[in-house]
Amino acid sequence: KKKNKWLKNINSSFMHMTNVSLVCPCATTHGCPKYPHKSTHHERRRARLRIISAMIALLRASTYAYLLLQLLGTTLASKTDPQRARSSFEGELFLIHGKEKTRTYDVETPEQEHYLLRSASGLYRLDFTADSVRPSWKSGVHVEVTGLLDTATNTILVEHVSITEAAETRVATAALTAAAGASSSDDDQVYHVNSVAIQINICGQKNPLDMQTFKASWLNGYGTPVRGLSIQDLYNKCSFGKADFLPENNLIVGPVDLPCTGSGPLGKWDSTLCRDQELWGWMDAAISQALSKRLISSSFLAKYGVRRVMLLPDMPACTWSGMGSVGCGSYCMLWVKGTYAYNPSTTFHELGHNYGLLHSGNNVSEYGDCSCAMGGCSETRCFNAPQSWRLGWYKEVDRLDGTTLVPGSWLTYSLPATQLSDTNTLIISPTWAPNLPSWMAYYISYREQVGADVGLQAAYANRISVHEFNGSSDPQLTVMPSMLQVLDVSTQWKDPRSNLTVRFLKAAGGYAAVAVCRSTATARCVGSSTVPPNPPARARPP
Repeated sequence: KKKNKWLKNINSSFMHMTNVSLVCPCATTHGCPKYPHKSTHHERRRARLRIISAMIALLRASTYAYLLLQLLGTTLASKTDPQRARSSFEGELFLIHGKEKTRTYDVETPEQEHYLLRSASGLYRLDFTADSVRPSWKSGVHVEVTGLLDTATNTILVEHVSITEAAETRVATAALTAAAGASSSDDDQVYHVNSVAIQINICGQKNPLDMQTFKASWLNGYGTPVRGLSIQDLYNKCSFGKADFLPENNLIVGPVDLPCTGSGPLGKWDSTLCRDQELWGWMDAAISQALSKRLISSSFLAKYGVRRVMLLPDMPACTWSGMGSVGCGSYCMLWVKGTYAYNPSTTFHELGHNYGLLHSGNNVSEYGDCSCAMGGCSETRCFNAPQSWRLGWYKEVDRLDGTTLVPGSWLTYSLPATQLSDTNTLIISPTWAPNLPSWMAYYISYREQVGADVGLQAAYANRISVHEFNGSSDPQLTVMPSMLQVLDVSTQWKDPRSNLTVRFLKAAGGYAAVAVCRSTATARCVGSSTVPPNPPARARPP
């Protein structure tokens, strides 16, 4: 009876949906079947099924209505909320890399990678945390960005970003070193690197740098550098005079005193924090003070201030040792914290980022190639062969491919130590290996602890280095060089991907004899390679 009463209540509530009565017709008419309770049972079951179907349909309709309202609400909010509006912007892209300090060596983390856009209307952070694709371009590229702008934080939630045709042409045709804050001399093709470095005190926290000691680490003529070589030495020696870092083109001023809080291109900044607001706010405020105090002139800043170096105190909120823009457009930035400015492993690394260089790693770590200033570790040394070749500082001894490197035949070369001659690298493009990307090339070089490589680790000294890198000098390439193998004398290495074998025969007089061969199923690399005669000994650089 209770069950029948419950069903009658349901019947009265959903009669308009089901249009079915749960009362057996036998209650009011004659001619009931022999078993009326069975007929009533079937009617009730069918009614329940209709009710359940109606409820499901109602739930589905409610869900669709909710989703539609959410979509309309988001769209309306982006159109009506002054702090969150969908917009399109064109301007210059900035990519900033941070460098954190660990027990072993300096490393950079993805969390310290920042993208910003400088347009005619201002400076904006770019947030790629949504489904948009993070670009692989570097600073100086002109792009068009579409997304939701949060005016409270000057942040664009990026939905789409594309490079403009005019900017792509400009970057592709510009000299790589000239685009990195340098001017050139047409007569000798020496690129003069320019910069303005400003020592900063913030919120009463004094910068620990002794300016005389820093100048000695930065430029020649101010005493002995802390690490033996100055930045001016590294540019001159590592580039073989193709780039210089002269005192007259690189001004050091300061200190300037900044308050605890302020407002900059990205909004309000606070000295207890270390966000994009602080970095750009400190730079903007420091340059303004340096100009107002006549520490630098506006004409000098316009001509030589393409690279802007901020020498910060030991700000507790800044967990990195250095921060720099990857690539350089209208200008490029570099922030160095405290006494890390004495160490070329930090400053030369960040200056390398200004040239658009990415890190140098191996198959274990993005920073695993400690033979290069763009890798980890803290020793003073030059960039590796592929990075230096890309800058135009090194030239190839020869360049081989599937046509010039005949299967089964050994070719032997004498490679000078990279700091003894700028023609020092053997490049091999494995065009015969369809499983490798078309851009890939091997870079084979020999390193010794001479010249600016005096701080080279013993693990790389007097050995052959085999790198993998993009075989193009495109300023916007995004492939990092990777150390594949380090060879001792009388050893060899074979890459199973291409069947290329590299053999280190001997070393003498600053040269290494190296042989290369590629094999196929029908042409094996057998027999011994011919050791070339020793070239004339070269004078060792000081």
